[in-house]
Amino acid sequence: MWSETTVSTKNKYLYGTFTWSLDSPVYTFDKNSVVGLFTYADNDHELDIEISRWQEDINSQLWYTVQPGLIKGNKYSYSIPSSTNGTNTKYRIK
Repeated sequence: MWSETTVSTKNKYLYGTFTWSLDSPVYTFDKNSVVGLFTYADNDHELDIEISRWQEDINSQLWYTVQPGLIKGNKYSYSIPSSTNGTNTKYRIK
């Protein structure tokens, strides 16, 4: 079963610090899952933090993207060591 949780606001925030605290072992999730933490105005104004294996049998990947992601320098990825489970982690966009 797949599900999602969405938190949204009626206010529009242009600047600030956005922090997510995760208490789940996100780096051990199924290879078909994606944990997405992001701010979104539209497809060209979005900041993403994504954790996934993108359906591959590899270590989880941690992605930071400023949309549009096709622009050089707007996307960075990191391989997460298999010994890291991701429990009690914090992610921040400033």
